[in-house]
Amino acid sequence: MTKLKLNRRGLMLLIVLLLLSNVITLSLWLMNNPKGNTVQSGSEIVATVGKEQISREKWLHSMDKKYGKVVLQDLVNQSVMKQLAEKYDIVITDEQVEKEIQLLQSLYRSLGENDHSDHKDVFAKEEIRMELMLQEIMTRDVNISEEDVKAFFEENKERYSIPTMYKLSQIVVKSKKEAEQVITELEEGSSFSAMAIERSIDAQTATQGGVLGYIPEDAELLSDHIEKKIKDLGPSEWTTPTKMDDGYYIFLLHEKIEGKTYALKDVSDTIRRQLALDQVDQPLTPEDFWKEVGVDWFYKEEQ
Repeated sequence: MTKLKLNRRGLMLLIVLLLLSNVITLSLWLMNNPKGNTVQSGSEIVATVGKEQISREKWLHSMDKKYGKVVLQDLVNQSVMKQLAEKYDIVITDEQVEKEIQLLQSLYRSLGENDHSDHKDVFAKEEIRMELMLQEIMTRDVNISEEDVKAFFEENKERYSIPTMYKLSQIVVKSKKEAEQVITELEEGSSFSAMAIERSIDAQTATQGGVLGYIPEDAELLSDHIEKKIKDLGPSEWTTPTKMDDGYYIFLLHEKIEGKTYALKDVSDTIRRQLALDQVDQPLTPEDFWKEVGVDWFYKEEQ
């Protein structure tokens, strides 16, 4: 049976598109809301570098040249998906979007995808809705039986049983005396991440401010002794120093995510879509449907 895959590339693209959309939105807002900064020849100056001044027009033109095509393409694709969804009577409900976001968040954490601490922003509702529309449109002629969905679920139950997760940071020092000094400075208000960068001897996490990410409660790193300490913590609290083979460890708890086991009814739509996608000859993008909808846009000469 085909394994369920997370569309990591697609999600990272969504992050980029969201960032670019925010940049252009800010630019348009500035165009309509001048603040009366220094003006030269009718042009607002947004920066002065030595003797050189950078105008708002030059700034916006540069952003349009660099990001304009990507952002407009995203807006066109959203419209294409919405029109096709209406054409084929495809409805993606808020409940479906929320369920998909919750499942993706759980799966990302359980797979150690620790670079996505701002997961609420990563899994933006409307971007997820557009992705679900695309998947439904691509697979509208593919039939997946309930028996196939159930069989996949039974063969992959472990994927849908998410353990309790702790989002942790750590500081590792060589001696007990150093560890006690770290605790003293933390109690006096020093930043945990800054101290990790400055003091921690664990090269892999020190450069990241000590961030370990989401660690399951049954992970090898968390011995029974350490797990008991972490369980007693509240958010933003740290443990007393713990001696391990290569030094003394201090753990900071950012948040605790309670474990969850998903039932078949919770994930059946996700499984059905993935099994259907596996039967599509080649992956499609919204651009593949432009001709069907009829798209005419500013950058057509560059295609």
